[in-house]
Amino acid sequence: MYWLLRLSPSTENSLILHGTPNIMKSLSLDFSIAKPLAEKIPKIEFQIEKNIEGNITDNLLAYGVRAPFLNAKGLSCLTSLNEKDITFIETNIMDQRNDTEYTDYKIININQAIHCVNFDDSKLVLRKNGNIKFIDRLVFNERALIEHGISICRVAEFLPLIIVSDEIKNKMVNLGITGVNFMRPEDLKL
Repeated sequence: MYWLLRLSPSTENSLILHGTPNIMKSLSLDFSIAKPLAEKIPKIEFQIEKNIEGNITDNLLAYGVRAPFLNAKGLSCLTSLNEKDITFIETNIMDQRNDTEYTDYKIININQAIHCVNFDDSKLVLRKNGNIKFIDRLVFNERALIEHGISICRVAEFLPLIIVSDEIKNKMVNLGITGVNFMRPEDLKL
């Protein structure tokens, strides 16, 4: 079975990073488009200002990044993946609230998007160009995912969605990874 990986606050008091780091802007980096990176990316720096509230989670919710942003505990669930599936981007987070520096977080660039939506069994509203506008029920063609040997990918028909295998989901759940949750695709409504 395959699951939707939802990057979301674990609690109401989870830290959320707003804004896009300058280096991402200057290099026009977009980690939500499911493309391998053409070159090595320099370390991306983040600042948590003193007035920001919220607790650090295993996956940081960073709206400007639009990708999984995991610490060492969360990354341990992905270490067996092939380089064709993901790229790890080094980061440095300076928490000015308590003068703590976090160096174990990495942004996960998901390199693949797979065409896997079963349009016959899904309930979707499409735009004129055929792209998905609204989702009332999403069904995957799991055979397409199995044939590609996918453990993690984006949904080609709707790139914000991330798919993970049972294996990755179970590892994350068993380790109690915070800042993520999992959803059956059939339960998604957007």
